[in-house]
Amino acid sequence: FVDELAKEKRDAVFYHSGAEQAAYVMSKMFDAASKSIKIFNGGFTGEISNNSIYREALRKYLASGGSLQILTNNKEIANSSLFELIRFYKYLSPSKIEVYITNKKIISATTDAEIHFMVADEIMYRLEDDVKTFSSESNFNSSDSAQSLVKIFDSILNMGATKFDFNLPEYKP
Repeated sequence: FVDELAKEKRDAVFYHSGAEQAAYVMSKMFDAASKSIKIFNGGFTGEISNNSIYREALRKYLASGGSLQILTNNKEIANSSLFELIRFYKYLSPSKIEVYITNKKIISATTDAEIHFMVADEIMYRLEDDVKTFSSESNFNSSDSAQSLVKIFDSILNMGATKFDFNLPEYKP
């Protein structure tokens, strides 16, 4: 079902939960994206980022030259499970990857739960409204919803997020 939605980039909201489903849906967004991905999260320290399907899809997306912006609450992102992969592609394409640290959290007005999200190519999104169960709403073709999340991302970024310093040597191809 998710494969079909992703392949066709169909405008259909679907709901899912659990770390394995979350990793799978995000991997399909990495596969379907061609330009840009924005992620607001707790820092790549958990069950999703350790999933091999997720990691491989992210690697392929970064290898294809897509841009990645991460806004995270994790000040210790350098200790995260994905840091070396992200750092490698930052080294190869410095302008394509940006990581920012923020102390801002988004809390759902209806559930009082913390929210994380991902937006791909400004039309696809995954909105996680329960970070403990990974309960989420997703869509592979909803520019209105995706744009709303991009505005939230940019707003938090502009409220004083700190750019992460990768301390990379200069790349000389």
